[in-house]
Amino acid sequence: MNHRERFHSAAVEQGIPEDEVRRFAGFLRFAIGTSPGYDGVPVGQMGGLARLPEGMPWPACDSMPLPFIASFDCAALPRVDDLPLPADGSLLFFLHHDRAYDEREEFDKDDEMAYARVVTCRPAARW
Repeated sequence: MNHRERFHSAAVEQGIPEDEVRRFAGFLRFAIGTSPGYDGVPVGQMGGLARLPEGMPWPACDSMPLPFIASFDCAALPRVDDLPLPADGSLLFFLHHDRAYDEREEFDKDDEMAYARVVTCRPAARW
């Protein structure tokens, strides 16, 4: 039974009408949490220097390098319903929080995404 089915069963058992459960379930988004205190095998890196594939330039916006936030080894992550992650390789996340926020607040634009990048690295990529 997947996450949505467990949610559905638990809600119906609590007496919530079926149509309301279905409608609410459409808004649910499942995610994978991260924790620096976990004692298991690391599946990623937070901060520091990103290991970009050889020859790939550092992600930037308007010639300003974007800060590296985190990377995750997709093969080591658990599979989660409705979270279509690649089966292997790594995802590297870059984001300039302040610039994106300022863009949104000061200029009332949707250009804050210019300060964010997700880089996909295939396992065959040379580091």
